[in-house]
Amino acid sequence: MIALSLFFIFNCSRKRKVPKEIASVIIQNINATNKKYLKKVVHTLCPIAPRYEYTIKVYKKLFSMKRKITFEIQEMRLIEKSETEVTVEVIQRMKVKNPKSRIESEKTRIEHVLVKHNGKWGFFASKIISREHIDKNSLE
Repeated sequence: MIALSLFFIFNCSRKRKVPKEIASVIIQNINATNKKYLKKVVHTLCPIAPRYEYTIKVYKKLFSMKRKITFEIQEMRLIEKSETEVTVEVIQRMKVKNPKSRIESEKTRIEHVLVKHNGKWGFFASKIISREHIDKNSLE
């Protein structure tokens, strides 16, 4: 799955390709999130991020939810990069498996800022640019 994700990501956006070392951190985060593995998620976060502790609390809450939620990266595009900071636009899809929920899927465009701290890239900040909810009735 990781190899397929990497193939898709690196071939989707030829103009502004996301460097492998950055894409790898983003994919590790998504995979750890899907497996509800908090320790691996935290490993992808930058410890000097202003909302570091809050982000961990959000992941704990997400992982405690009863419904099954999975995330899938559909596209990545490099916006800007320096030696110590990179901004990447990610389009991802969230799928919710809950018979009581009208929302089955959500497509979100996010700008992630990753920072290199002590030689390691990690998520520093994220901003949702747009969100599209897809309800079950629209999929029929």
